[in-house]
Order: sequence, then structure tokens, then C-alpha cells
Amino acid sequence: TVYDRKNSQGDYVDKKPGRDARVLVEITNPFSRPRFPAISYCEIGKYIAEIRGVKDHLVTPYDELFRLAAEARAKGTKITADIWPYTYSKRLTAYPTHYGGTINQLEAMVDMLAKSPITRRAIAITAVPDIDLYLTEDQPCLREIQFRAIEDDQGRLVLNMFTRWRSRDGYKAWPDNVIAMTHLFAKSALDLQRKSGRAVVLGTYSEENGSLHIYPQDYSKELSKKYLGL
Repeated sequence: TVYDRKNSQGDYVDKKPGRDARVLVEITNPFSRPRFPAISYCEIGKYIAEIRGVKDHLVTPYDELFRLAAEARAKGTKITADIWPYTYSKRLTAYPTHYGGTINQLEAMVDMLAKSPITRRAIAITAVPDIDLYLTEDQPCLREIQFRAIEDDQGRLVLNMFTRWRSRDGYKAWPDNVIAMTHLFAKSALDLQRKSGRAVVLGTYSEENGSLHIYPQDYSKELSKKYLGL
């Protein structure tokens, strides 16, 4: 991967390279127990809170981000790394519009489903190319969320969640990401139940990863055999 470690001479430090693959995942019962990962690199409660918007106030305002991006584009440079350009929460609940406002995509998705449960248009995106292409640090890894609803034989709506990811650390990020995404999944199901007036149950969580990877410094011979089958 582009993040495999190198020394000052430009030689790779680790004996084995990082592993990288395009991966599709489907979890048929995302709320079965045990639900929380055995290995976690962040405090799950804090990460869930971040997905719910607790850090949105730290994000640089959109007008400033657009100004910085325009300057970087004109100069052929990148936006400096000393700002906070996004959170998933803000991109999903306050996405910038061309007229200078914002739109709550999650709310719009639930509204669509409440009016027409079989819609295929309940999709939210996180990418803002006018900003993201000029970031020094990583662009958003999460790119898209889609909700689909079907009716079961009891007349209930079964809500299914699909996410698409540009890139993810399969060892350090994937478990915590899934916990946070499925927490958002459960909240959206409750919102849909309230707005539609119908019983809503949780279905599957599935995702596509353009690059699901693990860095060479994060796996050993023992770890590879036990968890990864390498």
C-alpha cells in the first residue's frame, strides 16, 4: 500500500508488504451477540458519539473550506493539514448545497422511505470533490449509504443498509466502523417507524470496500494464522 513504511533511503522497512483487496461483506444479523469487536482501537462509545455529531462543531465552516480549496487549486497545492475538513456526521446531516445552504441527507432518506418504502433513491453521499480533491490528508473513506426496505409476510418493513467505502484499514478501523454504522442503521429504523407509522425491523448490513487493507506493521506470523489466514 502507499502507506507501507520506508526508511530514509526509500527502502521498505517491513519484510512483508501490506495486503489490499476489494471486498464485499454482508452481515445477515448485525445485532447478534457478541456484537462488539474483540480488538478495538478507539473507544466505541466516543466513536458512536462522533457519528452522531458530537464533533461537528470542530469542522471548518464550508465557506472557508471552499475558499481554501479554490486557493489550493489555483496554486497547484493542497489544503494544509491543520484544519478539520469533515466528519461523516456533518457530511450526512449538513451536506453543502450549490446555493450556500445545507441538506440533511439522512432525514431526506427516511422521508423518502416513509412515502415510498420500495424506493431505490434513499441514498446519501459524503464526497464533496470541490473540497476533497485538495485535502492534504485522507479524503473521506465512507462514500455512500443506501437504505432499501421490503415488506415481510407480517406486513412489517424490513430495512436493509448498504455502505460503500473508498478505503479502510481492515484491522484497526473496520470493526469500529461497522459498530458505528449499524448504530446509525438502528436509529434510522426507529425514525422510519415513527414517520411511516408502520412496524420496522432491522435486516442485513452489507458493504463494498474499494480497498480493504492491513498494514505490514499490524500483523505478525501468529496474528496472520489466527485471524487472517495468511
